[in-house]
Amino acid sequence: MPRHLVLLSPYRLPTHHSLMLADEDVAAFLNGYLALWHPSAVVGAVGPPLIASPYDHEQPSEDHVYALPVTPPMFLPEDWDRQLEQVGAVRIDASEDRAETLAHVEETLGKPPTGIAVEPFLALGLGYLVIEALFEAMDHSPQLDADDLWQAVQSAATTADADERHRLLQQAADRLREAREIVYPHEPYFVELYLAEKRPPGESLPRFLEDSPACNVLVTGRLLETLAREHPSAIKRLRGLVADQRLQICCGAYVEREDALLPIESQIWNMKKGLAVVRDLLDHEVTVFGRTRYGVSPHIPQMIHGLGVTQAILLSFDEGVVPQFQSGIIEWTAPDGRRIQAFTRKPLPSDSPQTYFHLAYHLGRTMMQDATASLAFIHADHAEASWHADWQELHRFGPILGQLVTLDTFFTEVAAGEYPAPFKSDEFHSDYLDELVTRQERHPVARFADWVRRRRRFEATLTLAGINHMLSRGKAPSTHASNWDEIEEEVETRQSSDAVNALEHEVSTALAGRLLARTLQPSAAGFMVLNPCSFPRHVGVELPGVETPLPSPARATQLESESARVVVEVPSMGFAWVPKRTTPGTKVMMPRGDLAHGNVLRNQHFHVEIDETTGGLRAVRPSADHRSRLAQRLVFAPGSDMVARNIAVTSAGPACGEIVSEGELLDSQGGPLARFRQRFRLWWRRPLLELHITIE
Repeated sequence: MPRHLVLLSPYRLPTHHSLMLADEDVAAFLNGYLALWHPSAVVGAVGPPLIASPYDHEQPSEDHVYALPVTPPMFLPEDWDRQLEQVGAVRIDASEDRAETLAHVEETLGKPPTGIAVEPFLALGLGYLVIEALFEAMDHSPQLDADDLWQAVQSAATTADADERHRLLQQAADRLREAREIVYPHEPYFVELYLAEKRPPGESLPRFLEDSPACNVLVTGRLLETLAREHPSAIKRLRGLVADQRLQICCGAYVEREDALLPIESQIWNMKKGLAVVRDLLDHEVTVFGRTRYGVSPHIPQMIHGLGVTQAILLSFDEGVVPQFQSGIIEWTAPDGRRIQAFTRKPLPSDSPQTYFHLAYHLGRTMMQDATASLAFIHADHAEASWHADWQELHRFGPILGQLVTLDTFFTEVAAGEYPAPFKSDEFHSDYLDELVTRQERHPVARFADWVRRRRRFEATLTLAGINHMLSRGKAPSTHASNWDEIEEEVETRQSSDAVNALEHEVSTALAGRLLARTLQPSAAGFMVLNPCSFPRHVGVELPGVETPLPSPARATQLESESARVVVEVPSMGFAWVPKRTTPGTKVMMPRGDLAHGNVLRNQHFHVEIDETTGGLRAVRPSADHRSRLAQRLVFAPGSDMVARNIAVTSAGPACGEIVSEGELLDSQGGPLARFRQRFRLWWRRPLLELHITIE
């Protein structure tokens, strides 16, 4: 006798509004409905499964198969199970575990005939469920030919011929596609983003990547190197998938780090290195810039455009903040006018049952609001939900709900929907500090200043080596230039200054020797100050062993017990020689007046006031304009106070003025949170205030 398939649930797929339901409730709902598409349940059923309220079936009907989600609990009569036996109905319990639910189906209704796979039937069930809800989401009358579809599904569940079964299942899938085309005649685009950096360590290559018709992998160069070293076969398979255009490699870095706060040179090195690794290992030119960890800024279009990349993913997959948009693609303009296309569609998590429960709702919104309907899915640090396998299986029948595409195809076939003006820096933000403190990294603040100094020293050494090479007409020893790439990689990946120290000493010594090579008599002991910049500078240095005030090009000398603080004027791309001592009678420059007095520092460019109460910076005022331009204080959470205990002038000048403030940070109750020490230093003629903060 024909039987009816019914899912008892108070819920329906959302269509016009999202629903706030527990994940376990949603998972049990989806498993319960799809369980009724099992081949063992399909055979002999009069039509596709229905969703009904438990109140409508308080008295079970004859020849019904009921799927009951175990959560939320159903309000049914206490003797409901006894009534089921009396009328010959069947109950299937649906939990949030897919395997457990299907096992209960086969235990109750029997296993399908040998050779009949369950997966295609479940995939068609998911498609049918979404298409039915999509009509409601689009305010369209149902147009799905359910009878023809169900006849094909039933025939497929009983035939022993594999080719005929595939033909019948394809016929049912075609009915779903025809129904979707009535609602939306164009094909929506689906983009899957796989974040390789967030996957479990040791995972070589997920199966779904090889099964997917189109997927986009965000990966770093270092991860590819690790994969090539530990799983060579995985690299070979990846290369094949890329060659078949089933896999899009998106890369924006060799290593994921806090690039947004690092020097431009470091950012470009990270990009170039990552692109080169992809090119070498996968024989593939990256066309899409993409990062797992936040690392974007308004200048990204300018930087990647220079590297030959004209497409990017403008999304944040962590706590970073980026501008939000309605369309899936925008034209991203850099401050210098260079433009790229950027993917901005916020992805849905593939590991959450909420994604598949709200699929019709999301599809309806994009079909009604976007010029080209599109959805994105993200594969991050959790395994994909079981319904993702149904989603992939459905796409084996063709673009039933739409087509899975790579980003290359998406950028080619979808036009930009928004053309915003160049972004400002304030529109991008990531709290790296919170992340670094949580990981208990050493020097979470100073690491960025140290990185800038280390990178500038490397760049300066490179410039000095070039000057030496030019002066020697290309005949200078190149021993120090043979491993530039290795040293640069050490600077960028190991955060070490050892290699830079050695290189800097070697190059500067070689250049100094070249500059002094033609002197007729050996020079007196002294110091050579080199300037790798293209503009003249007043450099503040501390020189050991200086006993007398120094002559030009020294502009100010401040003698200490065993050394001297000296301001030296150095020409652009040039050098200045300063002797250790002068003979009596030599004219030297001695500025008048103190640079530090009380709580004020001043030189030719501006003067600085230290707040006597807090020990912070009260004001920075240009010499020609007495309006305050900047103030500073330390804060620990709302309600803390910065209290100075001591403010002292440690160096009055004339070359260097220095004031040190010491004190405490107090909570709202007056209890101590931390001790601080702030050192303010100002050099004669230098337009720069140095502020060094120590917190205990």
